Amino acid sequence: MRANLLKLSNCLLLLFALNAPAADDLTDASNLKQLAADNPNEVIVLMVSQEHCGYCSRVKEDYLKPLLKSKNHPPVRILHLDRSDQVVDFDGEKRSGSIIASKLGGRFTPTLLFVDGQGNLLHDPIVGLTTPEYYGYYLDEAIVTSRQRLN
Repeated sequence: MRANLLKLSNCLLLLFALNAPAADDLTDASNLKQLAADNPNEVIVLMVSQEHCGYCSRVKEDYLKPLLKSKNHPPVRILHLDRSDQVVDFDGEKRSGSIIASKLGGRFTPTLLFVDGQGNLLHDPIVGLTTPEYYGYYLDEAIVTSRQRLN
């Protein structure tokens, strides 16, 4: 009986481990006001994306997921232009991701927006993926500059 309980508990632990989001998984925006409250004095990176955008997939896989593995990375959330999901904006109002993105100047995909806890832009958006060999550098510099503007 005890051996069966041990096997069952090990199976449950494995099941939870398999279903838990990995530390390098990107998260959709759901509540930007709470995100800002949980990360005071930190830049928030918002990616404007849509479902069938190959460049969006590349930015996520090649730049944002590796960023999440780095030490002291800023919070990163995805705003979808092609979904009607309601997101709590920085002011507490519910809006679609496309309305929030548009309000912040993110009309094209992929676009990276760098904002403070009130949703104010801290850096020029990074639009598109025209220079992949420099994209990581541009991303790092945008985060550094945004953090400097917060202080």
